[in-house]
Amino acid sequence: MRFLRLFFCAFFILFSHVATAAKVSELQKLLATHQYQQAYDLAQKLSKKEEGDPRFDFLFGQAANQAKHPDVAVFPLERVTLLRPEYEPALLELGDAYFKLNDFNTAKMTFQKVKKNKEMAQPYFQKIAAIEKSADVRKFLNFSLRGGHDSNVTSTKNDGFRTFPPAGSSYFNTFSVNGGVIKKLDKQNALFISVGAMKKVNYSAHRFDLQNFLVAGGWAGKWGDVRMRVPVYFSNMRIGNQAFTNHVGIRPEIERTVTPEHILGASLALERYFYQLPKFPNVNRVTMNGLWKYKPTQLPLEVVTNIFQSNGFAGATRSFLVWDYYGADVTGRWRGFARQTPSLTFAYYKGKYNGIDPQFKQLRKDTLYSVKAGWEYRLGRGVSIEPSYTYMRNNSSLQLFNYNRQIFQIELKGQFNG
Repeated sequence: MRFLRLFFCAFFILFSHVATAAKVSELQKLLATHQYQQAYDLAQKLSKKEEGDPRFDFLFGQAANQAKHPDVAVFPLERVTLLRPEYEPALLELGDAYFKLNDFNTAKMTFQKVKKNKEMAQPYFQKIAAIEKSADVRKFLNFSLRGGHDSNVTSTKNDGFRTFPPAGSSYFNTFSVNGGVIKKLDKQNALFISVGAMKKVNYSAHRFDLQNFLVAGGWAGKWGDVRMRVPVYFSNMRIGNQAFTNHVGIRPEIERTVTPEHILGASLALERYFYQLPKFPNVNRVTMNGLWKYKPTQLPLEVVTNIFQSNGFAGATRSFLVWDYYGADVTGRWRGFARQTPSLTFAYYKGKYNGIDPQFKQLRKDTLYSVKAGWEYRLGRGVSIEPSYTYMRNNSSLQLFNYNRQIFQIELKGQFNG
């Protein structure tokens, strides 16, 4: 009996393998006869079992790209090029997909990896050069619509001032939009301007609605593997109907691609907050950031690490309202699934206020830990939806400010370039 069970198991495995191989062979034939839509439909059916096999991933990416689904094609083709970076048919197909998505910088970087078949990549370089020459002005528009439940509405810090004690949970929605224009001056330099607005509404007795308006402009440059931006910005924040703060700043930023796997960056923000409440002092703030992006060539993984330190200066009289802090956050994104990107973020903040609180007769010090898990699903070109869960724990030297916080939300977002 045991022999028969083993025999039938082996037969079933062999039969399944033969059946799948036959389907993959059929997929090849459909591509060879230019029946791209039929090939794409078949590849989608096979993808659950065959994703991760470089041979299938190449056929799947080719079928999706030729069937006018380049947004789907990039993910299986990226997997192929990560495992076999020298496989030029996949590089050419991937470059074509990015070209169709108007991601010309990524398309160029992909085609530059083609060594043996440069003549096949050359027409793309010519087309991209012509497009870039004519596209001296580029427009962009981004939006985000979020809704969910917040277990602790008023615990978030605002512009370096004290967090409020826990005041109850609420459902909320947030809408933000920003758009702008980038004007190329030459191959290395550009000017940009953007305008954005955000509104958050909490549906509870503890109304803590936020409105924010931001305008920014500045210069951007690129020299080989080095990129730099210098934005100057102004923002206005309101809480409910009360004007809260006006805020101006400048933030030079620089990034360098050290290797294909590693990007390093740094920024320095110099800011001034003008508070509209009578007991709040104006604040000067200096914030330093360090950035490391890691994208291993053998895995469809991206890890972004950000470290920071921020110091505020407001004089001695109301210094207990201003805090200094430092910390880090690490975000990992897995890009091995078609149309889907799971992510996980860990964050740590540690801060202290600059003076003893006259109400509590004690210096306040806080340590905040948080973890966020999300799963982004791309609905179409430039549009995606992402449910997420965030847990926070704040430990404070003042008992009133110890709290846990949980946020469940769904975000619909879009990014459009023209």
